[in-house]
Amino acid sequence: MMRAVLILALAVALASGSLPSTSEAGGPWKAQIVDAETGRPVEGVVVLLVWLKMTRSLGGPSGKYHDAEEAVTGPDGRFEVGRRRTFTLNPFTYIQGPYVTVFKPGYGQWRVKDWDKKPPEWEELDAGEVLEKEGMMLELQPLRTREERMNFYRTFVWGYGTPPADKTKRLLDAIDAERAYLGFRN
Repeated sequence: MMRAVLILALAVALASGSLPSTSEAGGPWKAQIVDAETGRPVEGVVVLLVWLKMTRSLGGPSGKYHDAEEAVTGPDGRFEVGRRRTFTLNPFTYIQGPYVTVFKPGYGQWRVKDWDKKPPEWEELDAGEVLEKEGMMLELQPLRTREERMNFYRTFVWGYGTPPADKTKRLLDAIDAERAYLGFRN
């Protein structure tokens, strides 16, 4: 009985064309990160990309952690995360993402430099799609006071799908450094 259901589901998926191509892939995701005030590259910025595996159901899709990758900017402020296949053979699941987190102690939320000069159709892009564009430059606003840093820390969100600690070590170290600056116990 279960085999018949699986065969029927596969036949429906093939007939509807909803199976993804085996060549379906994303990336690479890359940019240069600069200080919003000085325009100079910022070294040591942690960039975390997280993908979720979404499961289709009658109640709507639900997601859970699938994979993550960290990168850290070098002296030139650049990072790159390579291409990645985003298909699954299961017609009831798909990979969504990446969800992007950018963090460096002492800096605030990232933004795309000169976003207002980008084409209007870019308004519909998510962060992962933006980072696939050539020549992206991101800005980080320096936070000058403890109060500014505390306000940003309170609103900082990361960890979509709860990636494991071995996939987020550098981000966790950077967060610990910010917590130490703010006077929290680690």
